[in-house]
This record gives sequence, C-alpha cells and structure tokens, in this order.
Amino acid sequence: MRTSLTTLVLLGALALAAPATWAAPVDLDLTSGIDSTERGAPVGFDTYREDGFLLRMDRNGDHIDRGFIGDMGFHNGPSNPDDISWTLSFSGGTFSLLGVDVAGFTSNGASFTMTGSNGHSVSVGSAGLVNLSGFNGVSFVRFDIDQDGGIQAVGLNGLRVDNAPRNAVPLPGSLALAGLGLVAVGLRRRR
Repeated sequence: MRTSLTTLVLLGALALAAPATWAAPVDLDLTSGIDSTERGAPVGFDTYREDGFLLRMDRNGDHIDRGFIGDMGFHNGPSNPDDISWTLSFSGGTFSLLGVDVAGFTSNGASFTMTGSNGHSVSVGSAGLVNLSGFNGVSFVRFDIDQDGGIQAVGLNGLRVDNAPRNAVPLPGSLALAGLGLVAVGLRRRR
C-alpha cells in the first residue's frame, strides 16, 4: 500500500511539474467572429474580433468589405483613400503569426507588406496559403497594400496564429512540484 501511495505522489508531482501542453495553432477563418464599426467606416465594417484577436483598420473612416475578394477585402480607393493599413493584435498579449491565406488580388493590387512589432517585415504577392516565420512573440502585425494611386485590392480567407505563452523559465510552483517528485523518487529507492 505504501509503495502505491508513493508511486501516486510521484506521478502526480511529475505530471503537475511538467510544462503545460502548448496550444495548437489557431486558424482564424475571418467569418465566424464579430464585425463592427468602431472607427467611423461609412460602409462595410472596420473592426473584426475572433478568438481574442482584433483586426482593425488603422485610419478612422477606412473600411473592410465582406466577400469583396475572399472572406475579407481590403482596398485603396474609391471610398478608402491611398495608404490604407490594418493591424492584427491579441487581447492576451503576444502571439505568433504563422501564416496568411491570401484569396487574391484585383484592381491593380499586386502585393501587401506585413510588419511585426519586432520589426520583421515580409511582402506577399501571391495567392494561396503563405507560411510565415519571424513574427514570433509580437504584440501586433501591421498590413499595408504596397500600391497607391487608384484602386488596389487584396482579399484574405484566413490567418494562422499561435497565442501559446512561451515561458522559458519554470514557475516557482513547478519547481516545487518537481522537487516533491524527486523526493518521492528518493524515498521509493531507499525502501
């Protein structure tokens, strides 16, 4: 009986001391969240929320078009001025942007640039799923259409993100539980 109790204490302590399982990446489908107008968009919407993430037009009055190209269309002109941009952020702090599903480009749109809060920047000029690296532990990613002067548009069908914390330093409670597990191992070997 004593051996099984020691074994249970050992297994329980080691299980609790092990790092939490990291969350799997999340695919934001850009359709199942909430569209809203918070920045004065005269048509469409300017803010989108899904799974704790916020996608918002940077300038008051600019808007996003649902279903224009793909699930969400972003464009310069005629109702949005040149130099439109939008930002993705996470309410829980930092996140990693792992991929973007580009529906396509139209009306002279050929590319857009993403820049993370860490300074990493990537230009995308092709449709389809684009896997990304370098946007790890960012507080935001800003998207900009690269072309100006007329109408340029890009559509998105989804974003792949990961909001799992990346704690490299164990928490004190985890260290205490690991110590308890080691004591239980020592007691078990002693007997």
